[in-house]
Order: sequence, then structure tokens, then C-alpha cells
Amino acid sequence: MSSRHESTDYLTVCGPGA
Repeated sequence: MSSRHESTDYLTVCGPGA
């Protein structure tokens, strides 16, 4: 998990994409 919540990775790992 990336520590950059501003990145789209946040939505992919800890968001609707989970």
C-alpha cells in the first residue's frame, strides 16, 4: 500500500477498487 493518499493508488487499494 502506498503512503501517498493523493495518488490514484489509494482509490485502487483502499477505495471502491478494492
